[in-house]
Amino acid sequence: MADLCERCQRFDIQSLADGAYPWRGYRTHHVQISAESGCLFCATLIQELLPAESRSARKKTGDWIHFRALRREWTASDNAIERGPGPPEPSATGLNITRLIAKVAVHSIEGKVSSPQVEFHVVADEDPATVSGDIVGGYNERDAGSSHQTVASIKSWIDKCRHHYDCSRTFSGSEKIDIAGSPLPTRCIYVTKADDGSPKFELQYTAGKVSQYVTLSHRWTAETGTVSTTQENIAERLRGTGLDTSNLPPLFTDVLTLVANLDIPYVWIDSLCIIQNDASDWSTEAVRMGDYYQRSVFTFACSDARPGTLFNQAGPSDIRAPLIQMPYRDPSGKQHGYFYLHKQNIMERYENAVAKSELLTRGWVFQEWILSRRIICYTSSGLFFLCQSRSPRTEIGQLIKPELILLQPLSSNEHSGDKHADEKYSLKNSLVDHGPSVPSRRDVNMEAHADWEHLVEAYSGLHLTCPSKDRLVALSGIADEFAHSLRKRYTSILRPEDDADVLTAPIRTYVAGLWLSSIQRGLVWEQVQKGRHERIPTIPTWSWASISTQVWWNKPQVDWGNPLRYKTTCDFELDRVLNHTFEEYQAGLIDTTPTKPTVDGPLEMLPRRNNSRGVKDDPYARFPILCLRAKLQPVILGGYFISDQDVQVTAQLVFYHRSSPRTAEDWRMVASPLKRGHIAGYASVEHPDFQPPNQQDSSVVVGKGQPILYALHISTFNGGSGGMTLGKLSLSHRVFSVLFVRPVQTITNGYERVGVGRLFGKEMDRGFEDAVTREVQLV
Repeated sequence: MADLCERCQRFDIQSLADGAYPWRGYRTHHVQISAESGCLFCATLIQELLPAESRSARKKTGDWIHFRALRREWTASDNAIERGPGPPEPSATGLNITRLIAKVAVHSIEGKVSSPQVEFHVVADEDPATVSGDIVGGYNERDAGSSHQTVASIKSWIDKCRHHYDCSRTFSGSEKIDIAGSPLPTRCIYVTKADDGSPKFELQYTAGKVSQYVTLSHRWTAETGTVSTTQENIAERLRGTGLDTSNLPPLFTDVLTLVANLDIPYVWIDSLCIIQNDASDWSTEAVRMGDYYQRSVFTFACSDARPGTLFNQAGPSDIRAPLIQMPYRDPSGKQHGYFYLHKQNIMERYENAVAKSELLTRGWVFQEWILSRRIICYTSSGLFFLCQSRSPRTEIGQLIKPELILLQPLSSNEHSGDKHADEKYSLKNSLVDHGPSVPSRRDVNMEAHADWEHLVEAYSGLHLTCPSKDRLVALSGIADEFAHSLRKRYTSILRPEDDADVLTAPIRTYVAGLWLSSIQRGLVWEQVQKGRHERIPTIPTWSWASISTQVWWNKPQVDWGNPLRYKTTCDFELDRVLNHTFEEYQAGLIDTTPTKPTVDGPLEMLPRRNNSRGVKDDPYARFPILCLRAKLQPVILGGYFISDQDVQVTAQLVFYHRSSPRTAEDWRMVASPLKRGHIAGYASVEHPDFQPPNQQDSSVVVGKGQPILYALHISTFNGGSGGMTLGKLSLSHRVFSVLFVRPVQTITNGYERVGVGRLFGKEMDRGFEDAVTREVQLV
């Protein structure tokens, strides 16, 4: 222990026993002196807890660095578990310490300098520290070799989680899920044990059966493709002879072995349970995936772990941080050997291993994680348990810091039976309830659209291998649940005399990623990142899904203007939600009603008609067209703004929300043809044809040789400041939210979207006042 100061050589783990003063520690300035003298433990504490700029000030204060031990709970059932190789198990008499937390406690007002806490794993070899049961920590968050403890922890977690209100219901809250008996997917891997106790697997046709199953969320690799189920091997695999488990990827073996130990009979793995080279089977199964994940007992997700290590014991060689050797003292104070500390921050590990993992950059994984009731995330740092009602936690129960949670909830849930502080930091995206107050129909519509925006903003920037096929399909399961949630929201605010079928009809139609009940807001999405992005030709340009980049909705703190009247047309009829085909999902078109009623209300739905022109070579005959009654006026699209300051002034004039700052590289200037030299608003342009070769195109003057587009009026806001600046006598002025469109020659009254923006000024006022409302077919 030559690398420890005298104080640390006297460290007594027994001082952290239950019943003792909960915090023990050292004075901060003493630790600083020892760190400067070469003590490894003190140097680590100073490095992690005290910012360099505050260290001199700390010496003048009365601060302490306090220690607190975290323990693994012992229960009587631990004695009944057959022990395998691995870390020490919880003891009925020992301290059961797994981790040590160090934190600065400020005793002086002058010394109030914020500092993080640091966490050490507490481990020991086979010596008195482990025999006594005082040290039971593993070299990792969990030593993977302790398979029995892992199985026991998972079973205990599932047993508690199944009683959580949100975890026992679908994402929308509209249906209760019984994990003891859910409808099985079309095919599953049946998991049993051979006579020698080893796991045995076979592919089975399970449609129509009810049982328990587990789903897998993972990234595909080249190895995945070599073991996939195909038309050539499906018959043999269903006979129980074609699935060679010796050739399976280690990750598949890990999850199948785990499920066998949990006594869950089935596993669903997409590459094994879907016929990969059968387009018909893929089409059928792709739209069911969301429901498969939602109804499984849990989803096993592999983020940054090395496949094949789930049941291999970790050891000191796996530790990246240096081990700090500390003296172990028994209850009498006598030293008997050593234990070891190694720094590993649980919050940081969760962020790096889960929240920032490459797995969560994949588009299909978004739906898998949102809809799964429970997730066990397998990482190089151990297992993390996530559910819809509580904060993520480690295998031994330590909660994860709230700000690191993947998806923050959008509202509270009033139905959860037992309120815990960590409920609000669960994975649940509360789409069902909004507190005890009864909102108006308008409020419900605004809240609902804000929720959908939140989901799309998170999803739209994720990676898809085949975006032309999957951009909307990979979100279809969430859209189905969202439709159930919308229906529930609207029904809850109806009066007894209201006709529920008529009044809820507008919310039941979802087209190309947007809901017709909120189409006015839905159309004004904006790309997040500037530059040229791939256009998906099979999706209409008015949909956010048509451009392969992340989008957002700027949310002005003003009321939206007059509603649009709209209608849709496409070359196939809408079907009920339970009978969707893959082609309908590819168009992103969902309708949960068997009929198409005409609705009077804030959004007037015009009669639906099919595109009956029958032009086979028409590229727009394949997807929905929005037929709007709206006003258009010509505008001139100029170059990019010259400075960020110009952008900020314009943003203030058009009520652009400050939480979404834009720069001169994001927006282009817009002018009226009647006043070409004056800026009348901004355009955020995503269309690939309008991306200049050089992004810094601000040298182009507005109106000189620039293309003439049309501004399609979506809504109007009236706002406070800036009226006099624009030559008005009043302080307020009007701002027009618009789409920028250009004509499409193959469609009568057809236009395609080029971008989005806002306009202001007398010329724009007069232009929209003089314009005639006409039919526009937006493609």
